[in-house]
Amino acid sequence: MDQHYLPKIKLNVLIVNPISENIGGAEQCLNLFLAYAIDMYPEISFDFFPVKKENGKGESFTAKFKGEIKFLPPLEKGSFSYFKVPWYFILLFNKRGLFHNYDIIYANGQMAGLIGFFISKLTGKKLVIHLHQLLEPEALHDKAFNFQPESLTLFGVNLTKKIVNFIISSPNSIAISILNHIKKSLKCPEKVNVIYNAIDVAKFNSIDQDEIDNFAKTFGINRANKIVAFIGNLVPLKGVEYLIEAMEILKDSGYQEKLSLIIVGDVLDERFYSYKYQLTSMVKERNLENEVKFLGRINDVKIPFNLSDIVVLPSLKEGFAITIIEAMACGKPVIGTNLGGIAEIIQDRVDGILVPPRNPNAIADAINLLLGDSQLYKFISENGRKKAKQLDPETYTMKIVEVLQNSYKNEATGGNV
Repeated sequence: MDQHYLPKIKLNVLIVNPISENIGGAEQCLNLFLAYAIDMYPEISFDFFPVKKENGKGESFTAKFKGEIKFLPPLEKGSFSYFKVPWYFILLFNKRGLFHNYDIIYANGQMAGLIGFFISKLTGKKLVIHLHQLLEPEALHDKAFNFQPESLTLFGVNLTKKIVNFIISSPNSIAISILNHIKKSLKCPEKVNVIYNAIDVAKFNSIDQDEIDNFAKTFGINRANKIVAFIGNLVPLKGVEYLIEAMEILKDSGYQEKLSLIIVGDVLDERFYSYKYQLTSMVKERNLENEVKFLGRINDVKIPFNLSDIVVLPSLKEGFAITIIEAMACGKPVIGTNLGGIAEIIQDRVDGILVPPRNPNAIADAINLLLGDSQLYKFISENGRKKAKQLDPETYTMKIVEVLQNSYKNEATGGNV
C-alpha cells in the first residue's frame, strides 16, 4: 500500500476512548491503527482523552504510545454512572477549554461516542464515531443505560446534526437496522462508512515452539491432548456455557481423542463475577475439572491461539469478531455461531464452521468433524490464513484516515471506503 495515496493534510485529532487493563477488541483495533498511523501520516497529531473505567487505569495502553501521543487529564467515572447524562455534561463542560484546539474528534466505540457527542456539541468540532459492536444495552454492559438502540442514535444525532460521521466494522443484518436509523436521521447516507477490522498477521506467526511449550507447562496443559480454545471476555453474550456443555457431550459420548478446553479471558468488571461463577460451577458439577482450564487474562494471546487446535466462539451476539481473524491468522479452524459479524466473516465449511446459537450438540458435532477429518481441517486452516491476510493494517489505517480527512473537509465519506 502506498502510504502517499492520501493527500497530506495536517490534522489535530482528539481520540476519545474508555481505557482499562482489560483490553478488548475495540482497543486492540485502536492500538493497531495508531501504531501504523503515527508512522504513515506524520502530519497528523493524535491526542488521547481517556475515560477511565473503575477496573483499571490503562497504564499498559498509555505506556505503549508514551512520547508519541499526548494524554489529556482523564474523565474519571467516580461514583456516578456513565450514562447519567447531566453529570457527564457538567464534567465535560468544565473541561471544555481542553478541546478547542482540535480539528476533529475520533470516538472509538459506543460509550466513547456518547462522550464525543457532548464534546462535539460544546466545541462545534467534527465527530467521527467508530462502532465495533451493536448499539444495544446488552453490548454496552451497563444496567443504567435503558435507551433502545435507535434512541441512542437519534439522541446523539439530534445533538450534533451535520457534524457527525460513522464508521462501522460489521454491516451485519442486525447492525443494518441501526444504520438505517442513522441514515434516516442524518438525511445523508454517505456519512456511514463500512471499514472491516484488520490484524497484524506477522505478529501472530512470530512465535517459536519453546514459547508454546513453556506456556503449556506453566498452566498444566497436556500437549498430547487436542486443545479447544475460547479467547475473549467472560460476559453472558459470549455464550461460553454452551461450549462447556459441548465438552461434556463429547466426554460422555466416549470420544476417542483426549480433549482439553482452555478458556482465556476474564470478566470485564464486578458485574460479571456471577457469570464467571456460573461457568466455574458448571465445570465442577459436570466433573470436567480435568478437561476445562480457566487461564484468566493473557496479555500475549498469540501463544494460546498457536497452542490450540480449534478456536470456538459460541457468541449469542457479535459484531466484527477480531478473535476469528486472529485465529485464522494462526491457521486455526474456527467454529462460530451463525449470527451477526461471525456469519459475515466465516464461509461455512470453507474457512470455518458455523453452528446455531445456544446449541452445544452442534458445537460438539463440529469439533468432532474437524478433528476427525484431517483433509477438511487442512482445507479450512489454509483458507482461513488467506482471508486473514486480506485484512492488512496499512489499508485499514488508510481508510480510517481518509474518513477523518473527508469529515474535516466536510465531504461525504460513506460506503465501503
